Amino acid sequence: MFKFNILTVKLYLIKYSEHFEIQNPGYQIIYIFLLMPVPAMPELVLVNTSIKQIKSQIMSRILFFICILSLLSFSSIAQGTKVGPLLDGTSIDYVYETIGGVHVELSNGQFQWHWATGNTGSAPYQARKIGDKIYMIYFKVAGNSSFVTIIFNFDKKIFYTSGIINPKTKNEQVLFETGVIKQLTLKEN
Repeated sequence: MFKFNILTVKLYLIKYSEHFEIQNPGYQIIYIFLLMPVPAMPELVLVNTSIKQIKSQIMSRILFFICILSLLSFSSIAQGTKVGPLLDGTSIDYVYETIGGVHVELSNGQFQWHWATGNTGSAPYQARKIGDKIYMIYFKVAGNSSFVTIIFNFDKKIFYTSGIINPKTKNEQVLFETGVIKQLTLKEN
């Protein structure tokens, strides 16, 4: 073992891991980094190096790790860029906390609804996947310009709605509701 005054730093490269051993009188700290494989090397190589070089290597590993995480986050953001009738073939029965229940069929780009009260209709819809089994859907009714956005969380079986029904009329209603999904046949396209 090499001794240099108070501090000795040894860098051990053993196949696919790096061990940094810093000896200080009375204290021993071992850092193990398994982030990147080391190129093929002899079973054990001993290299004396300085603290500055070790810090530089640690910082480059951390920077590399941050870059990889950034790339992964961009790919998850990219999944939300696809917009269209992504849920054609899906049927949902859901109930609002205050306004009742509705059965919905999504097919051929249409959001078709049938309220428990008997009110029925349909409108073209668009969907965007915003998470794992989480979708944001919107539709606009051509005849009266009603506009509704619904966020469905199919895993948790809950949804959130925001919309304007019969805008600019005396029957205008603003929706800002939540509820639960009772029945679901999910087809993700």
